[in-house]
Amino acid sequence: ALFEHGRPARVQLLVLIDRGWRELPIEARYIGRKIQTAANEIIEVKFNEIDQTEKVLLVEKVED
Repeated sequence: ALFEHGRPARVQLLVLIDRGWRELPIEARYIGRKIQTAANEIIEVKFNEIDQTEKVLLVEKVED
């Protein structure tokens, strides 16, 4: 979808929540909220349309 109208001159990234961790050399230009998390924590975002509630949760990651 990105290249349907030709090669873009630039790509800008928007994120709801920036955890601060970088696995790739990509950084969001627009950030809704910046929250530092530990390696064993994840952020869950709930939306009315899907979850019938709106909230952001910081939860501990469950290992399989």
